[in-house]
Amino acid sequence: MFQFKIIKDFYLEAGPQLNFLVNSKKTTDGNYKYNDVKQAIKTNNKFRTSEFDFGYALGTGYYITPNIGVNVRYSFSVSIDQHTTDKDYAAFKGSSLFQVGLAYKF
Repeated sequence: MFQFKIIKDFYLEAGPQLNFLVNSKKTTDGNYKYNDVKQAIKTNNKFRTSEFDFGYALGTGYYITPNIGVNVRYSFSVSIDQHTTDKDYAAFKGSSLFQVGLAYKF
């Protein structure tokens, strides 16, 4: 992220970002009935998501002390969905994210 100092201790930031998916699993606990017998089920399925996406982020921040600050950031990213039903092309999927952070400068 590129930071642009507006006034003392206050800055705007903007820049590209690359996101890497670490984990994408869904766990479901439940019961179902089969032949009048209740049985517990537990599934662990991976969501259909891309492992990489590329985006752009905008944000602002304020340093409370010379080393500690707070910031907020909005990012939008695009990934390629390779799990489409049409095998001739891949669809682009977008996602957005709002972040609130604590910064430490050393």
